[in-house]
Amino acid sequence: MKLYQKTLATLIAGLMASGLAQAEELTLGLIAPTTVQETTDNWKPLAVELEKALGMKVNLVASTNYSDIVQGMKDNKIQIAWLSSKVAIDAVSVGNATVFAQVVKADGSLGYRSLIITQQNSPIKSLEDLLANGKKYAFGHGDPKSTSGYLIPSYYVFSRNNIDASKHFKSIVYQNHQKNFLAVAEGKLDASTNNTEDMDTFKTEFADKYKNIRILWESDLIPNDPMLFRNDLQSSTKAKIKQFFFSYGKGGAEQRKVLLNIRDLSGFKSSSNSQLMRIADLQMFQEHQKLMLDESVPATEKTARYEEISKKFGRITRMLEVKEKN
Repeated sequence: MKLYQKTLATLIAGLMASGLAQAEELTLGLIAPTTVQETTDNWKPLAVELEKALGMKVNLVASTNYSDIVQGMKDNKIQIAWLSSKVAIDAVSVGNATVFAQVVKADGSLGYRSLIITQQNSPIKSLEDLLANGKKYAFGHGDPKSTSGYLIPSYYVFSRNNIDASKHFKSIVYQNHQKNFLAVAEGKLDASTNNTEDMDTFKTEFADKYKNIRILWESDLIPNDPMLFRNDLQSSTKAKIKQFFFSYGKGGAEQRKVLLNIRDLSGFKSSSNSQLMRIADLQMFQEHQKLMLDESVPATEKTARYEEISKKFGRITRMLEVKEKN
């Protein structure tokens, strides 16, 4: 009897480790670019339908701290997630996750743009003016885990101009897109990062304040945010998740309304880790650039650290090249 119980326990443990044991519930984790309440309210109807499609309870959790969602995936407290491309790299490299979908905007576009904004009546007339006179201005940077709010402007605006943003301005804060937008519109910041996706939302939600905004700079197109799930989910569960997301929005007016409320979306399309490759390259360049500009690091140590960064991103690139595990 004891031998039977031990064998059964070993078998169950093996099934769970291999992802073959049926989960009783899943958690969908969401980054919250505005507020946690607004994000969860907008995604709740979709989560309810996902619960029915999977035949299991689906919990919903959101955070303005993007790292919380990655940690949740790593700890297996979150099994499906909507993330920015930058933080999705962390989820793939340490969170045992894979990109399976990409959001599609209502106009059919597959990307958005990073922005730097200021007030309409601001004395800042151009990006060149902002960069040339940084000590005059208070600047709002994005969350360090944000692709459009932090990574893209860090590379294209600051690194390319050999500028350390943390030291360049009179003052600097790091916060989400909505807080930066409101701070600029209300004159509490002189300029900040943002993106076209959120600005479309603010144009409706904060129409009067939106009129006070002027765009100083915009980036090239950034791939829309990815959806990920954990690699160790059952193959049958993964298939159901994909089927649900790829068909969501085609089920009538109510689904289309939900998608519009989420982020002005029309649906989801198939994607893979490869959509993160360009972002990983930018991250590597940024870390290299930061190292080379850091005067506190002796020249004798920079070569070794430079190689360490290259090796780290070499490992990440290899992970991104691995196809989804069924």
